[in-house]
Amino acid sequence: MSASNWLYRRVHHCLMTGVICALWSLECPAQEQPGPRQPQQIVPLEAASSGASADHRPSPWSEIAAAVRTTFAERLEASATPGGALVVVEGGRTVLTLAGGVEELSSGTPVDVQKTRFYVASVTKTFTAAAVLQLVEKGKLDLHADVNAYLDNFQVPPFEDGTGISPPITLHHLLTHTAGFDEKVMGYVARTAREAVPTGLYLAQELPPRVRPAGRISSYSNHGFGLAGYLVEKASGIPFRDYLQSRILEPLQMSCSTAFYPPPAGVAGRQAAGYAWDPRQGALVAQPYDYRNIPGAGTVSASAGDMSHFLIALLNEGRFRDVRLLSPAGLERMHVPQFRHHPRLPGLAYGLYERRLRGLRLMQHAGGYLGSSALLVIIPELNLGYFSASNSASLDPHYRTLERLIEALTPSYETSSERSGAHGAPLGGAGRSTRPLTLSEAALQAEGGYSYTRYSHTTMEKIAVLDQQVRVSLDLQEQRLILQPRHGSPSRWTEIEPLLFRNDEDGQLLALSSDEDGRPDYLFTGLSGLPAAFQRNHWSLEAGLQIKFFAVLSLLFLVIAASSAVLVASARGRRWKTLLKWTPAALLGLLAVIYFVLLDAGFGNSFYRRSLLYGLTPEMQAFVLMGWVITALAVYNLLRMAQVWVGKAPRRERVLQTLAGLSGAAFVVFLLHWNLL
Repeated sequence: MSASNWLYRRVHHCLMTGVICALWSLECPAQEQPGPRQPQQIVPLEAASSGASADHRPSPWSEIAAAVRTTFAERLEASATPGGALVVVEGGRTVLTLAGGVEELSSGTPVDVQKTRFYVASVTKTFTAAAVLQLVEKGKLDLHADVNAYLDNFQVPPFEDGTGISPPITLHHLLTHTAGFDEKVMGYVARTAREAVPTGLYLAQELPPRVRPAGRISSYSNHGFGLAGYLVEKASGIPFRDYLQSRILEPLQMSCSTAFYPPPAGVAGRQAAGYAWDPRQGALVAQPYDYRNIPGAGTVSASAGDMSHFLIALLNEGRFRDVRLLSPAGLERMHVPQFRHHPRLPGLAYGLYERRLRGLRLMQHAGGYLGSSALLVIIPELNLGYFSASNSASLDPHYRTLERLIEALTPSYETSSERSGAHGAPLGGAGRSTRPLTLSEAALQAEGGYSYTRYSHTTMEKIAVLDQQVRVSLDLQEQRLILQPRHGSPSRWTEIEPLLFRNDEDGQLLALSSDEDGRPDYLFTGLSGLPAAFQRNHWSLEAGLQIKFFAVLSLLFLVIAASSAVLVASARGRRWKTLLKWTPAALLGLLAVIYFVLLDAGFGNSFYRRSLLYGLTPEMQAFVLMGWVITALAVYNLLRMAQVWVGKAPRRERVLQTLAGLSGAAFVVFLLHWNLL
C-alpha cells in the first residue's frame, strides 16, 4: 500500500469510524453494535412467574408467547446482552410477561419481571410529557405560551434569522423537538453527585443556542426535554424527580421504580447493572453510575412489571385501576401526532413518536444509554402496549422482538388506515400511484449531500456531522432517486407525488422540501423509527470533499517535516542558522501529523469518547492546547513565506516555505471550521 493510500485510510478511519458518534447514543433512540456473543452468560428465557401470563388468555396468546420468548432469547444472546425483561398489555390487563438472563454477571441473579429495575434512559421523556400535560390540565402550564414567562433565573434568547425574530419557544416546541436548539453532549452528565449541577443553574449556563426558527424542523433535543422538566419543577413548586415520584410512579403503584438515578437506598426491587462490550478486554464491562444535570431527558429506572401499569394508563383512557394519570383529552395529545414534517410522513406526539409496521400505527419511544436500553410502544388500533428493557445499549432485542410479536398477532393484518393513512394521509407502502414515473422539476435538483440536523454547530462535536450524512443521486433512465447513506447499501425511491417518494423495496416514504427558488433544501424520513430531517449540505460540510482535503493536507505536512529535517541535517558551516530557519516548518509538519494521529487515537476510541460525556478531559484540554501551538507555528510560517518571497532566497526554500505557509493557513481554517480551537 502506498504512503498516500495508507494516510488517506487513516484519516478516513479517524473521521468516519464515528468521531464523537458514540456521544449521540446518550439518552436517545440510538443503537450500539454488540460485541461477540456470549452464550454462557445468557440463562434460559422463561415466562415470569409473577404477574399475568399468556395462559390468562386463550389462543393465540399461548402461541404468541412461545414465538416472542424464542426471539427475545435469541436476540439477547446475539447482542451479548446479559439480561432483559418485557411485558405486553391489552386494554386494562397484562397478557404476557417474560424475563431472561441475569441482572448482574458476578452474582448471576436472574432477571425478575417485577423486581428487576432497568434504567429506561429516554423513555423518561414519555413520563416528562405526561407530567407537563398534568400541569396543563390544572392550568399551571400553557402549551403555547412563551417558556420565558415561567423562567426567572435565566431566559431563552430569541433567534434572529435575518428576516426578523422567530416565534418564541413554547412547551409544544419542546415536546415535539422543534424548538431549534443546537446539539450539545459534552458535559451533559456528571461523574459524581458533587460534580452534578442543579437543573436551573445548568440550563442557565449550558443551554445550547438556537440554530433554527422554532416550529419548522424537528431535531431530537435532550436539552429541550430537560427544559420541559424544569418547567414542571417551576410550575409545581416540586423538584422534578420528586414530582415524577409522587404524582406518577407512586399513584400508578410502580413500587419497584424510581425517578432518582442512581437509585437511592431503600427503593424496593433490585437495580440491574449496565454493561458495555470492551473490545480491548474482549468482555462485557460494568458501567458506573453517573448523575443527570437535566433529569427531564432521562432519569427513570423501572421494572417491566411496573411499566405495565404505565402502559395500561396510556391505553385505558388515562386510568390505571382507580387512578387517573391524564384526562382522555390530555391522553389524546400523546396518541395523535402534534407535528409532522410532511402530511404523509410519521409525526411526533407529546412524549411519543409515530411509526408504521405491518399496516399498524405505533406510538413509541426508545431509550439507549451506556449499558441500558428500553422500548415503550402503544398500538391504539389493537389496544395493545409493549415494553422491554435490558442491561446493554443494544436496541436490537427490543425492536426485533416487537416485530415478531406483531407478526404473530397480525399474520395477514392490513387496516384501512394503511390505505388511507392517519387522518386520511397514506403512510405506508400500500396502493401504487398511477402517476407517470417521471421526476418533477424540483426533484431533478435534489442531487447532493444532506446532513442529519442533529449535530453541533457551535462546539468541537461538530465534526461528527461527517458521519451523519446521506447522498442523493438520480437515475434518469429509470426516473428514480437513489439514497446512499455513509454506511450501508443504497436504496431506490419512486416519486409518487411532487417531492414525495416511496422506497421500491419496503414502501417507506421520504419527502423533500424546497426553498424559495424551488431547490430542495431538506430531506425528511425516519431514523430508527424516529422522524428526522436532513439538511442540504453547504459545500464545506461535504464528507467526501473534507476527507480528500484532510488526506492531501496530511501528505503535505509529511513532505514539509521531512524536507525541513533534510535541510537542517545537510547544512554545513551555518548549521545553527539553518536550524533556526527551518525548525518551525519542521515542527509545524510534525505536530500537524501527530494531531491527526491523536484525533484518531482519541475520538476513534469508543471507550475514550464516552469520557467526554462528562466534559473536556485533561487529554482533550492538552489536545486543544496543541491546536493553539500549531496555529502559532502556522502564523509564523505564513510570515516567513512573505519574507522569503521579498528576499532573495533560493527557489527550493521559496517552494518549501510556501508549502509550509499555505498548509499551515489551511490547517488553521480546518481548526476554526470544526470548532477545534
